[in-house]
Amino acid sequence: MGATTIDGIEAAGMAALVRAGESGEWFAGHFGAAMISGARLLRDPDLPGPAAMALSKRLSEWTAAHRDWYAPLALEEGEAADPDALHAVLRRHASRLRTSGHPTIYLATALELLARRPEWARARAIEALLRLHAAGQEDDPARYFGVDDYFACVDRDAAAPSGAVPTEALGAEPALRRAVEALDPLASDRTIDGRRYFLTGEKIHLWTLAHAIDLFDRLGLWAIAADASRAHADLARLVGPSHAVEPTSIAPAGCDPFDARFWEQEPLDLLHVVKLAEAVVALLPRLPGAERAVARERLGRVWALLGLR
Repeated sequence: MGATTIDGIEAAGMAALVRAGESGEWFAGHFGAAMISGARLLRDPDLPGPAAMALSKRLSEWTAAHRDWYAPLALEEGEAADPDALHAVLRRHASRLRTSGHPTIYLATALELLARRPEWARARAIEALLRLHAAGQEDDPARYFGVDDYFACVDRDAAAPSGAVPTEALGAEPALRRAVEALDPLASDRTIDGRRYFLTGEKIHLWTLAHAIDLFDRLGLWAIAADASRAHADLARLVGPSHAVEPTSIAPAGCDPFDARFWEQEPLDLLHVVKLAEAVVALLPRLPGAERAVARERLGRVWALLGLR
């Protein structure tokens, strides 16, 4: 039986984040981050009741099917530890893009949770989160289509991380607008010249990194939010060459995260669907009506590429 309450889903997510850090595999962080995002979605008053019920059922089924990740941990046991160690590593690295922002996204998710559940700030958890962040710094410099070495494009002197990003481009709302703009045109993930490119996947992370910036703002970590905004602007720039790839013709999904039917389906990648859905539910209301309609239409094609109809 999986986690059946919001608190239980959240605890399962934290347990999975700790296990991911201890595994040294940055991609495994999706197991924990998605469940924490799912719990936050269930708490969001803008999510209608039928959608919340369907999502809760889906998350419970997922945690039951992946017990190796979500089995309970004694999160409140052990030596207390200061989450400022997580702040410190973000102050050093949030402006430097790696793995489409995953290290920053994971720590934003964890810090928001630890702010509400400070009893979980124990040495084992903090050490595992630092390891997860470090693992996410390792990447392929040719990750992005049309860019031979993205490290050379984005790395900055740590003493002067401002780069060329103007102040008005910092913050969650400018990041949200960049995320919307990047969704047109949209090409499905594919192999080109023998190399796999996550052409849609990178654009999904423009949304989840924008949401991480919003979480930092809400936590009062404004300098980290500004640095993460610079990394976000870099990511938006790096996905630009993929617009030269032939777009994918696909009908938009007929539902979105606000609908129960959305959560009753089995997507191709539930973990990314949950993370993206949280960002959408949290950020979409920030846009005025006309812009919001454009965003929802473009997101409909993303949902369709993720197997939703």
